[in-house]
Amino acid sequence: MPEGTLSFPNEPILRIEGPIIQTQLLETFVLNAMNYPTLIASKTARICIAAEGDPVLEFGLRRAQGPDGGIIGARAAYIGGCTGTSNVMAGKMFNIPVKGTHAHSWVMSFPSEVEAFRAYAKVYPDNCVFLADTYDTLKSGVPNAIKVFNELKENGHNVRAAIRMDSGDLARLSKAAHKMFKEAGFPDPLIVGSNELSEELIAAMKMQGAKINVWGVGTHLITSQDCPSLGGVYKLVSVEKQGQWVPRIKISSNLEKATDPGRKKVLRYYNSSGHPMGDVLYLNDENTPDFEGDIKAVHRRHLYHSETLSGAIREESLLIKMMKSGHRLYPAPALKDIRRNVQQKISQLPEEMKRLVNPEIYTVVLSPSLAKLKRDLLNKENSIG
Repeated sequence: MPEGTLSFPNEPILRIEGPIIQTQLLETFVLNAMNYPTLIASKTARICIAAEGDPVLEFGLRRAQGPDGGIIGARAAYIGGCTGTSNVMAGKMFNIPVKGTHAHSWVMSFPSEVEAFRAYAKVYPDNCVFLADTYDTLKSGVPNAIKVFNELKENGHNVRAAIRMDSGDLARLSKAAHKMFKEAGFPDPLIVGSNELSEELIAAMKMQGAKINVWGVGTHLITSQDCPSLGGVYKLVSVEKQGQWVPRIKISSNLEKATDPGRKKVLRYYNSSGHPMGDVLYLNDENTPDFEGDIKAVHRRHLYHSETLSGAIREESLLIKMMKSGHRLYPAPALKDIRRNVQQKISQLPEEMKRLVNPEIYTVVLSPSLAKLKRDLLNKENSIG
């Protein structure tokens, strides 16, 4: 699947064919290269859904699993929906917008908070975001920020008041800070919230009317703290014998771990509203049906349970040939185009599938031919066992 494609459990993201020694040697690298960035892009998408359109910034480098994790994670976070990163190296390498503010140490290195703000404003007079919680957010941080923003206005700068808060009850503090800025003549302040944010916490603060309009997310994003690994697997599904592909199946004591046999293709079906209805796994060489609204399929695990995708008007083949004989066939799109495609595809998902808790599960089913093959192989291998 091209990078930036929405993929779902139990469908092939990548298919590799070649001499078994070569394809086996690729296993560890392929899983390492795909699982982590897919995990972080998915986590970021959840966070951005919770933010309801507010910009989300990736702030995770200090908590990432090493420099490599920080770099690759920043790239994946941008694909997943972040508008920028605090990781300057990732910005340089991948042309990701670099965003951030000064640190508490900047404020603490000056004799007073207001002097620290003035020094920062001297360097960035038209793009100041002051970290307002070094000492006391409401008693000193916000008043000192207002003082310096007024000085900038008096000197002819067209400023938008902006602060970052990194501690305390961000919902309560942001509402109080917003009121203070409004009363001081800054009706549309930029308030950046950070500090151990997750999608659940962001969603809760949105419900509470927090006045935060930019979210800086670090640890929970770059480590995907509540789900720190993606269980992508790499399985042999077919072996070529005398010019014919012979399907193989792995059977496990856990039925959900039984593989779907054979070389497969994945078709995604869309309804008249433009929403994806589900994905059907077909054998690579089988003819896909001409449809008039209904697609017949079979449940992946309950192999005698029929499924129907009703009202389909369009199909999309998700697997494309990327490489042949060591030569790349598919040019790498620009990162911003990958990101744009992801955001478009996420917007097409039904809202019920984007719930943070107990979402509707996306449909991934087997074609009748693939389901029959799986049943036959299960019966055969069980009898051999």
